[in-house]
Amino acid sequence: MANRQTLTVREAMGGDQLAWQIADQFMEWDNYRTGWVNEKQEVRDYVFATDTSRTNTADNGWKNSTHIPKLCQIRDNLYANYIAAIFPHDRAIKWEGDDQAAETKEKRSAIEAYINNKMRMGDFVPEVEKCIYDFIDYGNCFGMVEFVNETTKDPFTGEEIQGYTGPKFRRISPLDIVFNPVASSFAETPKVIRNVMTLGNLK
Repeated sequence: MANRQTLTVREAMGGDQLAWQIADQFMEWDNYRTGWVNEKQEVRDYVFATDTSRTNTADNGWKNSTHIPKLCQIRDNLYANYIAAIFPHDRAIKWEGDDQAAETKEKRSAIEAYINNKMRMGDFVPEVEKCIYDFIDYGNCFGMVEFVNETTKDPFTGEEIQGYTGPKFRRISPLDIVFNPVASSFAETPKVIRNVMTLGNLK
């Protein structure tokens, strides 16, 4: 049983070697879950199948390939129930102070307005919706908070226009995160997250 929270790599190595070792660790842990990935792919094949030729029952000997998407209906119903429970209205986040001074109307209104603004500007709800679908499809969902400073340039004047600045919740696909499967808990293992980006974003 492994109980380390960080991934140990050799010191004083170049960037290429460091990237290679992290990628190698990702592939090793990814191979451990091959059976789970195949199982979830089969589930998704049934959920989104338009006929039986797209499932593992294609060679059942029947000419009729009609498929009733009952699993997809159950998936949509689960999503509707989860999203209605988590976000029953536009201002679903409420502030609860630790003492009477923190519970004044002015403080509560200011804090809730700030949080709701950050949630709206940072696309919080759409990211949570993706996590809900991950929970339904895979049984797990993952996310992280990152600080962003989004700026754009006016194509005509070249002036820099300030966009959203602040914390932003980002959903992580269950297929893009790996960790030690023999760790005692999720908190006690290092995680390696695969992130695909363009060269322009990397620069």
